[in-house]
Amino acid sequence: MLSIHIAENTVEARQPWSPYNAFRKNGVRKNSFDCIVVPGAGADSAGNPSPWGADMLDLATYAYWHGFAGQIITMGGLSPGDPGPLGYADAGKKYLFESQQLIPEEDIITLDFARDTIGDIFSLARTIKDGEIEEIENATRFLIVCPDYQAERIRVIAEHLFGLLAQENNRNYSIVILPITNPYLDEAILAVRRSKEAERIDGYQDSWVKYSSLDDFGIELRRFHGAYNGQADEAMAGKTLPADLKPNADLRVLNGRHGLELAA
Repeated sequence: MLSIHIAENTVEARQPWSPYNAFRKNGVRKNSFDCIVVPGAGADSAGNPSPWGADMLDLATYAYWHGFAGQIITMGGLSPGDPGPLGYADAGKKYLFESQQLIPEEDIITLDFARDTIGDIFSLARTIKDGEIEEIENATRFLIVCPDYQAERIRVIAEHLFGLLAQENNRNYSIVILPITNPYLDEAILAVRRSKEAERIDGYQDSWVKYSSLDDFGIELRRFHGAYNGQADEAMAGKTLPADLKPNADLRVLNGRHGLELAA
């Protein structure tokens, strides 16, 4: 069984009292979550998170130090063409651990396999299913911090993928999505972003909801998305992919490291 909802009160970025008010108005109590999840939001050429990515990490820090959860998960890998040496997951860990946030290193989990939102949520669900990271394999309660315009799409993706996880693991999961504003974009750009998010929700429902297992979803994600590309996946071992699917920088999973072979 899965319980998932978007928090009613959005956090205003760069407003000191906004996190407190949002948690209070949404009825969030201490120890409400096992993990705070921060999806990828980009990093700069120096390996620092983007300004809006730093705002999300600041909100995660607030939640951590106020006792809402004991782990922070940063997500997002390095894509071809990215400006810096680090993807968002590693840039986020650096920010949380080395900057003034001072989150203990052992309480930061990085999932740097994915390159977009679908891949982020899939990599989290699949990592939990496979028990690949001991610290979170039994986690069932998640707080996802994300831009306000992206909250509904994350809800749709997480509802699908964690619904599959709940069925396959026979466990109950709960997710609260906490939106935060992006003060770096003007209203015209935000309107475009919201329109694109609506299109992406339609696209996800048309192309992805039909997959009824994490294994099948993962195979399709590897074939067409190239988003989840860093970990061995036993379910993929020995499977043959079509000959017209060629390895490339976006599909590193096809380079032979994970037991895949192209059809002759």
